[in-house]
Amino acid sequence: MAKFCTKCGKPLKEGKPCDCEKNKKEEVNTNNIGENIINIFKEIFITPFDTIKKYSNTNNIKLAFILSGISALVFGLFTYLFMDSLNKGLTEDINELSNALGGSLYSVSNVPFFEPFIIGVITMIAFLFALCLISRLFMSTVFKSEKRFRDYLALYGNATSITILTMILACIGCFISYKVGIVIALIGTILYFVSTTQTLLKHYKINKERIPYSLALTITTTYIITFIVLVIAVSTVIANQTSTMYY
Repeated sequence: MAKFCTKCGKPLKEGKPCDCEKNKKEEVNTNNIGENIINIFKEIFITPFDTIKKYSNTNNIKLAFILSGISALVFGLFTYLFMDSLNKGLTEDINELSNALGGSLYSVSNVPFFEPFIIGVITMIAFLFALCLISRLFMSTVFKSEKRFRDYLALYGNATSITILTMILACIGCFISYKVGIVIALIGTILYFVSTTQTLLKHYKINKERIPYSLALTITTTYIITFIVLVIAVSTVIANQTSTMYY
């Protein structure tokens, strides 16, 4: 005779307790966005896979949008600081080489804030949108996963909590050297993809044999789309600056 949980009424498997209490503890109060933002930053580096799984459902789509917006702003700031640090670093390297050869020295030009910042914001937004779209195409359509665009947006959007923290560190690193900044940013990118990949394998039930192919196609296509958007954005800024100079 089947036994049922006295708390939720769910049929019990023989010799195993009901998981309703565990699930209740893992439920997220989707109405308290501020508390969820604080909690996700507290938990993401302690239990990254379970944290992303906990918040990566469509009930937390608002949280995903907010975190995606914050990550875009932080990446915009990183883009400016990196370009400024790169400009200063390369000028110093050229001056050292020129000084050793007895040549003339170059002054450091200032990098404007607005253009690199906007380019960074647009690039991050394009990256996240393309990542969700291509994941939906390859993993859902080609590999028959039942996840929708909203599901991937919740996954990748809430996982940007990792990106936000590492990009803040990368911004600080740019004050030391552009090399330090880019290394931290690359580490953050690796952590982001490792965490989302493990979440896909563990909780999204993507076929383990097919995941390397789907991820390779997803990431490659996403970076191609993002690169195209970046080139368009940079070209637009250069064209606007050129037209202003000749006006």
